[in-house]
Amino acid sequence: MKVRIYIAPTLEALTNHLKKLVSGRKALVFCEDRLTLEAEKAVASAQAVFDVSVTTFARFLDDGTPRKVLTKQGSVLVVGGIASRLAGELKCFGKNPSGCAASLYETIAQLRAALVTPEMLEEARAEADKLLGEKLGDIALIYREYLAFLDKGYLDESGVLALLPAAIARQKPEGADICFAGFSSFTRQAAEGILAACRSGADVSAVLIGGEEAVYTNEAAEAFEKYARRAGADCEKIFLPSDLIPEAEALRRTLFDPAYPAPMQTGRVHIFEASDPEDELRFIAAAMRAEIYRGARWRDISLYLSDVAGYSVSLKKIFGEYRIPYYADVKKSAAKHPLCRFVLGWFSMLSEGFDPADADAFIGNPFFGGERKNRDTYRNYLLQFANYRGGCKRGIKDVADGLEGEALQKANEERAVLCAERERLLSAFEGASADMTGGEYCRLVRRLLDKFSCEQTQTEIVAALDGQELLAESSYFSRGLESILRVLDEAEELASDVKMPAEEFAAVLSQALDALEISLIPQYLDAVFVGDISESRRPAPKIVFAAGLTDDVPMYGADTALISDRDIDRLRTLQVEITPKIREINARTRENVALALCGFSERLYLSYPLSQGGEERKRSEVIGTVCALFERQDKKPLSPINRAVLSRGGREGHTAYVRYLADTASEYIPAVRELLERADEFRRGKGDFAEHTGIYAALKECGAAPDLLLFPKEPSAPFSAEAAQVLLRGKSQVAPTLVEGYFECPYRNFAQRGLRLAEREEMSVRPADTGDFMHELLRRVAEKAGELPDREACAEFTDGQIRELLSKPPYSYLRDTPTGGYSADSLRREAMEICGNMYASLADSEFKVFAAEKSFGYKDSLFEGVALTDGITLAGKIDRVDRGGEYTRVVDYKTGVFDAKPEPYYTGRKLQLELYLSAAARGTKPAGAYYFPAKVAFRDKGDDAAFRMQGYTLESDDVVRMSDRTVEQGKKSRYIDAYFGKKGKKMLKEADFEAFLYYSVLAAQQCAKETAAGCIAVSPYEGACKYCPYGSVCGFECGGAARAESKVTEDEIIRIVRRRRGEL
Repeated sequence: MKVRIYIAPTLEALTNHLKKLVSGRKALVFCEDRLTLEAEKAVASAQAVFDVSVTTFARFLDDGTPRKVLTKQGSVLVVGGIASRLAGELKCFGKNPSGCAASLYETIAQLRAALVTPEMLEEARAEADKLLGEKLGDIALIYREYLAFLDKGYLDESGVLALLPAAIARQKPEGADICFAGFSSFTRQAAEGILAACRSGADVSAVLIGGEEAVYTNEAAEAFEKYARRAGADCEKIFLPSDLIPEAEALRRTLFDPAYPAPMQTGRVHIFEASDPEDELRFIAAAMRAEIYRGARWRDISLYLSDVAGYSVSLKKIFGEYRIPYYADVKKSAAKHPLCRFVLGWFSMLSEGFDPADADAFIGNPFFGGERKNRDTYRNYLLQFANYRGGCKRGIKDVADGLEGEALQKANEERAVLCAERERLLSAFEGASADMTGGEYCRLVRRLLDKFSCEQTQTEIVAALDGQELLAESSYFSRGLESILRVLDEAEELASDVKMPAEEFAAVLSQALDALEISLIPQYLDAVFVGDISESRRPAPKIVFAAGLTDDVPMYGADTALISDRDIDRLRTLQVEITPKIREINARTRENVALALCGFSERLYLSYPLSQGGEERKRSEVIGTVCALFERQDKKPLSPINRAVLSRGGREGHTAYVRYLADTASEYIPAVRELLERADEFRRGKGDFAEHTGIYAALKECGAAPDLLLFPKEPSAPFSAEAAQVLLRGKSQVAPTLVEGYFECPYRNFAQRGLRLAEREEMSVRPADTGDFMHELLRRVAEKAGELPDREACAEFTDGQIRELLSKPPYSYLRDTPTGGYSADSLRREAMEICGNMYASLADSEFKVFAAEKSFGYKDSLFEGVALTDGITLAGKIDRVDRGGEYTRVVDYKTGVFDAKPEPYYTGRKLQLELYLSAAARGTKPAGAYYFPAKVAFRDKGDDAAFRMQGYTLESDDVVRMSDRTVEQGKKSRYIDAYFGKKGKKMLKEADFEAFLYYSVLAAQQCAKETAAGCIAVSPYEGACKYCPYGSVCGFECGGAARAESKVTEDEIIRIVRRRRGEL
């Protein structure tokens, strides 16, 4: 018998051949699944629809037995269960057997397609090296168990193909035509079908993509011929003519071939060099609009991308701006569906012991149900009070202690919401454990879906998507419940009695869902086709756009299979032949890219970005080939154009440039963007605005000109009376921290203390809470210090106070976790050392504690406030005021970093101490203003002054001796930054000290005046932006022109005050 093998150079030539099938003669056309639609269209156009049947191998087969056919995801479930059960015997895959389920199944399917048996692997193992031998042993063991499972009455995808010869024989196709169309390759199992067809008496032929050019692999044609000759057929190869236009034909003949003919003149091929993918897609969108104005339909255009997923966000945004309808030929994995993520999140919580990140994701999933406000309240609570493994299982803490009235009522209402959400969460895990059978897991998941009304939630979301005309997204979302139930059905049937940890079952379930792909339906009949350049098969679109042509195109896949190319080559020497190899897959990819690029019948647009994902990119070899192959109609070289070239065209070719602008600005948003970008270039002297006046006029005519953006008003002064009202809130007092914050940055001060913007609290005990703990403890010890006879008594008293504080919220929450318990112990040890040193500084001093944590400036305060302006007084709370004789000093406890140098004082960022002393020392002499380091820091061995207070001291030996009775002549005190009998840098004479202190009052008065006027200028001091949470609001660029001062001395500050007083 004679078998004809038609070699088609393009997909268009292949479908044209199918159109020539003889009407009235029965014919059966086998093709790959991705080609069936195009083949059916070709047959229908030839009016042979009733005589010709187009099918795939899988659709054609019907065993006629009760055996159940497994889906791919079902096979993955089975292999995962087998691997998990045999984990102890596996040498290579034993550590994560279920995580390898998909890869193991793919390998087994590859082996079955090549008719390789477990016994053949065992034989090859004996002669292989150790690593390959262990790998083959593991695969053979799982493979054998998998086949044993199939013998119980199941068929998988590979097993179905094994039935092909018998199915062809049953059909009795004698006298009919059998055509194998468009296959890229044939496995050995499929080859048995070719043999059966040749022996059936039917008229057998094949029409396959191929040719003599370098772009083709000819793999399918060679395999088909080999198997047909094995059946005794006489094969005849017939090369179909190419019906491509000259430019496409030239590209087909020379692509990936280093020998170039003389350049061909053309106006059909264009190359664009973009700065990044967004710039690339904007050019493409404008060019597509231009094609529509020339008379094309959207369906005449195809866009091939090197990475459809990577371009998807920008594609949706930019095509939306240009109102371009498109259909992306992609399939989404069911594992990415929110409902499937919800189920997998349930398993993650179970297997990971209710990890806080898992709990947050599970509760935040829309399928958790309930009001979103309540879910968010519960999530915030968990982040603050239960941000540790298992924290969500603990009872809700009562944080209403000390609250009254409306605050107490609100706290109780919130607690009721939290308790309800917690019960809802825990109800999802009733009866669940981390080690059950597959059937038990499946039953619990079904209960979860029912209990949380997942079907109703899905219906509501689908309706919302439909309302926004997001039909593709709606279609995908509507398949979530169906997908998870489908996989659960198979899991119950295939792994019902298999016991495994929740983590392993979840891994298998995840891979099964990942293997289940959901196709998206087109939203429009007239739409641009968007597909992967290495996978899409679409015959002869009129206009082809190919984007992302970097050095990744054509893509060369890495050899990451369980059985690598090197392993395959080694097995081939051991008489075990497996296909395909990665280099053969790469060759097929190259062929597909070539067919996609050569498929145009009118115009071809190629583009590539210079940078992508923050990295520089090189252009594809395809670009170099096209540049060498073609030249412009004016005989100039065909070279890539970019925005700069197009802009220069405005000076060289006015008409062409205006046409380009018309295309670019064909929709409102792109028009405004183009207008603003050119206006910015014009202001900076980098571009002309003449051609863009037409865009402005068009927008002006329809009342949509962006005048406020083009002609902004003069910036107003950074003062706002409303801001003053928000910041002061009708109060007549301001705190020293507000003054310091103002000089750090007025805008940040307004955002923090006026608008009260704050970051979400994510810990039950924050750094600020530990500072409050230390302050409260130091207050108690300071007040009691005069009654404690020695350090031992102080230590005993301090320990008791620490225990009491740690037993109350929020500090009691530290004991919720082992880590928190360690932190509590560390906090206790530090507190003991700090309080002991603070007590020592008082015990060796003539100063006694006069007030601890007392306010000033308020109605019933111990100390009067400091008048700043008419109606505004400085008020606050002082950590400690000490008095001795006629002298007064203030102490501020600092648990963090502090700076007692003159520069932050001069700039107004550290005025607190001096303002405190100005208020507390009335009627007495100011002796000193100090920061006490309430923290344990690393220090050199023998350093006895780690807790020395930092600040300024009155230059007086009496004050130094009163501060430290143990100080020696000419030495520095252990307790203050001052010398006895010797001048120190931080020691000031009485008149200078008084002037130095008054500077803080002058600065605070200036702050009060500007604040009352509503100053909220974005004027940060150097370093203020480094950790500022409001940077995204103010618009100030970090590292910009921030304020800064250096080399300021105390004498300069004193002279400023004296000059203000007229003394100089």
